[in-house]
Amino acid sequence: GVSMGINVVILITAGALFGWDKALYSMIFQYTTTGVIRILYRKYQQTTLLIVTKIPDEICSMIYDITKHGSTIIYGKGSYEEDSTKSVVYAVVTATQVNKVINAVKDLDPGSFVNVFKSERISGRFYRIPED
Repeated sequence: GVSMGINVVILITAGALFGWDKALYSMIFQYTTTGVIRILYRKYQQTTLLIVTKIPDEICSMIYDITKHGSTIIYGKGSYEEDSTKSVVYAVVTATQVNKVINAVKDLDPGSFVNVFKSERISGRFYRIPED
């Protein structure tokens, strides 16, 4: 919003004073650096998954195989189908692993329900795989 508006004013002023080619290079540089920063930042963001499933042990194993992160099984009872017992798998993964995990969950248990939300802060033993 405001930051973009300020950048536009600065770039128009720079274009008028120093030439439009230099302003264009500045726009390309800003766009590129913003993209790189977004990619680098994303791998440090954690995402929480709540997966309602009838096969929690298989889901937990799959999550560990893909992410090397453990998960927690919470047992419960559905309110819509009162006689059915459900399990909720609670897992925290990196933002870059979310799509792989969701696709694998849907392959293992097409009837599962997945809720994904960003984790504001993680405290404890969250292992991050070292990158080469």
